[in-house]
Amino acid sequence: MKKGGLFSLLALVTGIIGAVLRGMERKTGFEPETGLAVPGNLFGILLIALSGAVFLFFLIVVLRIKHEPLFWYDRASLTESPVFFGAYCVAAAAVAVGGALFVVKALSGPSLSASRLILGVFAVVTACALAWTAKGNFGQREKGRYRLRLLVPPFFCCYWLILAYENHAANPVLLQYLYELFAIICAVLAFYHISSFDYGKAKVKPALLFGWLTCYFSLVTLADGHPTETMLLYIGLTLYLLVYLASFLRRAEWEGLLTL
Repeated sequence: MKKGGLFSLLALVTGIIGAVLRGMERKTGFEPETGLAVPGNLFGILLIALSGAVFLFFLIVVLRIKHEPLFWYDRASLTESPVFFGAYCVAAAAVAVGGALFVVKALSGPSLSASRLILGVFAVVTACALAWTAKGNFGQREKGRYRLRLLVPPFFCCYWLILAYENHAANPVLLQYLYELFAIICAVLAFYHISSFDYGKAKVKPALLFGWLTCYFSLVTLADGHPTETMLLYIGLTLYLLVYLASFLRRAEWEGLLTL
């Protein structure tokens, strides 16, 4: 397995470990009556330590990377692997189903939730953009610059972040939703910097760093007990980024665009 695959695997494994710790923290780290955090909770401390270690490890990795100043999206995002392409499609489908569930719940509730309806429609559009991008990257079918669909995922994540914060704004216990916010913030930054490759302003190191952190924190926050539609969004984006980052690094090394 190449280094890119190993780093994606590491993000996956540490994210699963973090989810287990988060699940135990949710059970033992908050007072049932008030919801306040229990001081000195072992699982909470271990999760903070793990998160810090994951951040520092991936930060060191990206700081050691050397890459070309002109790092074009076409040269490193293409893949000939039908397995990777299939994984992209599954990821996009998960995001689409999650968005559809948001739409259904927004329309079937006692009152229309415009914000959730917009989020659902936005998620479906994002899934289409992800699938379209995956199709364009598969088998070197597409060339070009300045594709607007690459901007859809970061804008979607920005809107999602606003709603996520709004849902918790009245909650004084930051630890109850901190990892959820970290996951979405990292997703915004990851997809934003990935889109920069297509606009001649390649931000390789931030794209890799925040991509791996998105996968880690998204897996951790799965233990927070989100609704099914939200879980699907996290799972879809995590799968997409895990595959993309592994494929990206493998292709970039093969093309001689960067060294790890």
